[in-house]
Amino acid sequence: MVKIEKNIPLSARPGGKGKKPYYPYGEMEIGDSFFVAGANVSRRAAVGAYAYSDRHVGFKFAARAESDGLRIWRVEDPRTSQNTAQPVHRTKK
Repeated sequence: MVKIEKNIPLSARPGGKGKKPYYPYGEMEIGDSFFVAGANVSRRAAVGAYAYSDRHVGFKFAARAESDGLRIWRVEDPRTSQNTAQPVHRTKK
């Protein structure tokens, strides 16, 4: 049988509040970009950018292939532009 204990404080998760992104998505301003060399690495960076934008309202990214890699830009998010009066509602997929 398992013993139930009371008044035991919840310990912090190891590693703090989640993993810090490898790429600077959260630090970018609209119009900023960064380049990632290599096909496999650049694909992960693009997927990471789109995943970041799904979790953070106001962040949207565009990615374009360049000669030996990929460039990722932060672009204006039409969901949060001045012309949009509707609130953003996220739904789980």
